[in-house]
Amino acid sequence: MDGIIQVKPSHGDPYVRIRPIPGSYLSIRLWPSSPLNRSFCLDFVMTCDQTPVNVPPEFELHAQSTIWQPGGGRLYSLEAVGWGRDEPIPDGCEKFLLPEGMKCILVRPGKNNVVFTVPPHPNPAPEPKNPGEDVITFS
Repeated sequence: MDGIIQVKPSHGDPYVRIRPIPGSYLSIRLWPSSPLNRSFCLDFVMTCDQTPVNVPPEFELHAQSTIWQPGGGRLYSLEAVGWGRDEPIPDGCEKFLLPEGMKCILVRPGKNNVVFTVPPHPNPAPEPKNPGEDVITFS
């Protein structure tokens, strides 16, 4: 785990989590980014060989609105936001940045929605750097 958002994980990384999408040839892959921002990157991979692919145009990823995360709505990849609409995103480069604990819904026309929660980050948050502060945890 390298914690760099731009880098996709290598095969065999113990922190990577891959789950097949029911009724699809694709899987969802999650890997932790920086422990400081407590987030994960998400991309889509071929279930058969874990080759990264861009999000299919018929798929929509949404954040579920909750009392703790009001608003919800459609999520866009880092590349879709940064590249602009006129430039194609290179194959297999697309990824999303999601905070731990976020409830997500993958919407696919004609199929059941896929619902999942982004897991907790595997690394503890860094200790504060401010003198005179003590840290307590509830784990």
